[in-house]
Amino acid sequence: MNRVTEGNIGATVVLTLFLSLSSSFCLAAYGAPKNDTVWMFDCQHFGSGKYRYLVAANAIKIINLSNGGVVLTKAPKWKVSCFRDSEKLEWQGVLDRFDLSSALSTQTRTQAKKKADFEVLGKEKLLGLSCLKYQLGDGSIFWVAEGLKSPPQVNEIVSRYFRTPAIEAIPLKILKREKAVTKATPQSEDREKLQKTIPWLSVNNLRAKPPDNCYAFLTDWKKIPYKDSDFDYPKGYKQTKNIKEIVVSQKNRQALEDLVEGLSR
Repeated sequence: MNRVTEGNIGATVVLTLFLSLSSSFCLAAYGAPKNDTVWMFDCQHFGSGKYRYLVAANAIKIINLSNGGVVLTKAPKWKVSCFRDSEKLEWQGVLDRFDLSSALSTQTRTQAKKKADFEVLGKEKLLGLSCLKYQLGDGSIFWVAEGLKSPPQVNEIVSRYFRTPAIEAIPLKILKREKAVTKATPQSEDREKLQKTIPWLSVNNLRAKPPDNCYAFLTDWKKIPYKDSDFDYPKGYKQTKNIKEIVVSQKNRQALEDLVEGLSR
């Protein structure tokens, strides 16, 4: 009887240890520990406004602070959810078909992201944050947080969201080496109308470039405690297959479509 009991106890200990190790492995691979921290970056992007990135060990949430659109993806499946809380509206898709350029077209295409070649120029601090400076083949310089090791899926969705080269990191400042695009911009009356309708859109510089060639820059950063609720997919939202309904609110959609149509003439 004692042998049976000892055997049962031994089996229980082994099983408990196995489950404990399995749980730890799953937590490391798919979930952030409850005491983990989240990187929060606020960035200003030329033309499109202010954004906040919440970057965890297993997830990323990109919030357009200017117009309210949100993009979220997380392990283990990395489903992409684009949603707008104000309209209770959501678009869902897979990572390799996530293409925000479809917001201004009728096509959604799969586009492979090829790793971009770059060299490390050195280190530089942005608002006290230690960053590495990457120089790409076209002369552009990207600043990335030195201490942030984010999953490939996190880096890819940022690259797809902002249509930036795949550098396997999150750009916090982008300096491009390029000439100004000399294409027509909207007439002054149209610009004024659009600026009132869509205040977050920099219509004065459409199809142009910032004077200093700086297309994005960090405005604030900090680390905050991890919370599951920050990375919850929305529930009960109306589904849409048209991602432009998420990227641009219903209120601003017609004005932006009129602008795009006018620029394409």
